[in-house]
Amino acid sequence: MDSCDVVDVLLEAASLAPSGDNTQPWKFSVDRERRSIVLDIVPARDPSPMNAGQGMSRMALGAALENMSRTAAFNRWDYRVEPLEFEGLVRFTVERATSEPGTIEDVVRRRVTNRRAYQQMTLPPDCLQRLCEVGQSVQNAKVCLLTDPSLLGELVDLISRADAIMLGTKSVRNGFLSKVRFDRPIHEPVEEGLSLGSLEVALADRIALRVLKSLSPSDSLVKLFGGRRAFSRVAKRLAGSASGFLLVCSTGDGGEQSDVDVGRAWQKMWLGFTEEGLAAQPMMSLLVLQNMLRNAPGEFSQPDRQTAEKLVNQFNAVVASSGASEETVAAMMRFGKASPPTSRVGRLPSGQRAE
Repeated sequence: MDSCDVVDVLLEAASLAPSGDNTQPWKFSVDRERRSIVLDIVPARDPSPMNAGQGMSRMALGAALENMSRTAAFNRWDYRVEPLEFEGLVRFTVERATSEPGTIEDVVRRRVTNRRAYQQMTLPPDCLQRLCEVGQSVQNAKVCLLTDPSLLGELVDLISRADAIMLGTKSVRNGFLSKVRFDRPIHEPVEEGLSLGSLEVALADRIALRVLKSLSPSDSLVKLFGGRRAFSRVAKRLAGSASGFLLVCSTGDGGEQSDVDVGRAWQKMWLGFTEEGLAAQPMMSLLVLQNMLRNAPGEFSQPDRQTAEKLVNQFNAVVASSGASEETVAAMMRFGKASPPTSRVGRLPSGQRAE
């Protein structure tokens, strides 16, 4: 198969990976002759306090790498993945390709973030068993599926309170709103950012988001007019409708490659959910608070910082009581049965991120 065709298929597969608010924070340095691609992040693509330290960007890059690896395996191409220190984060090289045209697996194209309320049902044991088997194949990370009702209740409460603090913080709120495409039709599959339709919010909530975007009120005004209660209520409704939560734990040294490994494991499980016909959505507010306490504590008011610390400690206690892992939780998402999303976002042309 032509080297250019191999590279183009891999770049398209990588571009289909999820990223925080659809920022697509990656870049690809291509050597077509050697069928080699160096993956790295572009920090300016997502400067939000939620991404302080760029860990979420590196996880997104890990998801792109997983899509490339899965696509190469699907086409029976021999490939090599090399962590890098200076010229980028990872190099992906196809060492041998078949003569047939390369294709992208349907599940990679179908994977989507579903922000609807789910059906709050217990999943069949055989479904959970298959998902556990996917988790056992993850490398350099650990995954855990939490489905115990008592633990889910505790998590839902913590997530709802964490969302209130996270989106009740002006710099985070404005960072999120800057990614919402108020300038485009509601259901347009925008190439960057989030369409209003993809948020799955009611008309009144869409109006409220526009007001928050245009007026940029202080945190005290948002709290006074019930903004924090609204953020908490929405999070509680969504989290409470899930059949379970996926936790992805880092087993590395906490460095940049650990984030990439978490992203690969996260995407592997997300594709597993998609194959089972399940909906999934990242729910990262507790981990965002944890990250900001470490990398951007000045973004919080003193009372909010203390509240965030308590929530993170309570979350870690819940994880410990579940026996999930002694490692650090780096990513979390809800999963369950749901109707298809009303809208989905698009992607920038894959070649636009290639050099």
